[in-house]
Amino acid sequence: MRLRPTSVTPAPKDVDRLDELRACEEAVAREQKELSKSLEMAQRSLELSRALVERAPDEPRWQRGLAIAYEKVANVLALRFELREARTLSERSLAIRLQLSARDPDNDLWQEDLSVTYERLADLCRMLGEPTGAEVFISSCLAIRTRLCERQPDDMRRLSALSVAYAVAAPLLDARGEPKEATEMLEKSLVLQRQVSQRAPGDLHALHDLSRAYRRLAEQHATRGARAQALEASERGLAIAESLARCQFSAAIPPSGANFSPPFPPLGTEFLSIFPPCRGLSFSPPFPPA
Repeated sequence: MRLRPTSVTPAPKDVDRLDELRACEEAVAREQKELSKSLEMAQRSLELSRALVERAPDEPRWQRGLAIAYEKVANVLALRFELREARTLSERSLAIRLQLSARDPDNDLWQEDLSVTYERLADLCRMLGEPTGAEVFISSCLAIRTRLCERQPDDMRRLSALSVAYAVAAPLLDARGEPKEATEMLEKSLVLQRQVSQRAPGDLHALHDLSRAYRRLAEQHATRGARAQALEASERGLAIAESLARCQFSAAIPPSGANFSPPFPPLGTEFLSIFPPCRGLSFSPPFPPA
């Protein structure tokens, strides 16, 4: 039976929905095309890195470059939801980074690289529904980043990286039925991110990360039924996000070193007494060792 096209005129609301649907489909098509191009470039970079390592297999720079190339391909594959393939390449990167770290254990760069790979593998395992593997990887990441922060407690980049690791660990603890410990992880992440923002008041990226830290904590409080704490954290995160949006909308982004006052009160001594800064931090992994 052949269906005849209907002559019914769609309602204005339906027309708007159809237009929005077409726009979404076009955006998805563009995104997929961009991901395909990104994958081709990342794979080409991997081929070149392999060639360099074959020519000089004992050269640390080429070894590090190969590890980075593996992770670039893995990142694109993860965006395409090819998670198992992404994990396989990340594990190859991990093997290289472990070798470099074993050769020179005191090299902070190798340690930082290793922590990045551990963090990415923890994320991939979490998305693959493998919490045990995710816990092992994020515990290793936390141990390295805490040790690096103890060596240089004023390094804002390291403090920010440790803050991210705490945030990654939180949902894993929550999934294990430990919401209190998960909340503590997010509070520690927030403390570190506030330290970074206060030391670099003109850094908009740091303020963006701080806003996200507040939102993560607000969601955690809401899940636990702590409405007052959730509302307070949400309002602070929203205030920062709105200030950043106004700044970007007006094209009035302050230059490097400008004094951009964050819309929240300074960190109180009472809050710091609960969650001390990273200097002298005694680390205990939130998960049992592998």
